Amino acid sequence: MSAVLKPRDHDRGGRSPAGRQRRERREGEVRSLHESWPTRSARSSQSSSTSPAARPATVRVLPQRSLPLWLRGLILAQKGSAVVMLTLVASVLGVYGWTVYVQQNWGRAYHQLETLQRQQQQMTAALEMLKYQTAQSIDQQGSDYRVPHPDQLIFMAPSDRRPAHEPSENLAPPPTTRPPLGY
Repeated sequence: MSAVLKPRDHDRGGRSPAGRQRRERREGEVRSLHESWPTRSARSSQSSSTSPAARPATVRVLPQRSLPLWLRGLILAQKGSAVVMLTLVASVLGVYGWTVYVQQNWGRAYHQLETLQRQQQQMTAALEMLKYQTAQSIDQQGSDYRVPHPDQLIFMAPSDRRPAHEPSENLAPPPTTRPPLGY
């Protein structure tokens, strides 16, 4: 159960004195960690004799190694891409909500347009029916109908204004609901 680091053959600094010093320092750190760690028998006897609360807690601070420049760059790129991703998700959700809102408004406006077109067609049909009935009544009465001459016109004073009232009957059939065409 002993873990000893063996130097790699392809270590760049293995042959130089600085490389040897680095390798020896690493091996020394591993040996000191290995020696400070209790063996299995010592751990089992130690754990059975004392409770974890009774043992003094010692925390050993590991040496801080600075990260290589390329790794710091990757970490920075990861954080930046996370911010960009969150911004993109928020903007996509905003655009989606705006699209749904616009489609609903467009559907309502289109329904109103259809209603107005239907009313226009009904009014045009009613006007044409009145013209036809007027022409029929003129033909039935004979050819006594003449265009009035301006000297024969009678002018009357306008009457008082009356309040506008809503028609009691709706001649249009009730509108059928359709899904909006935007979907």
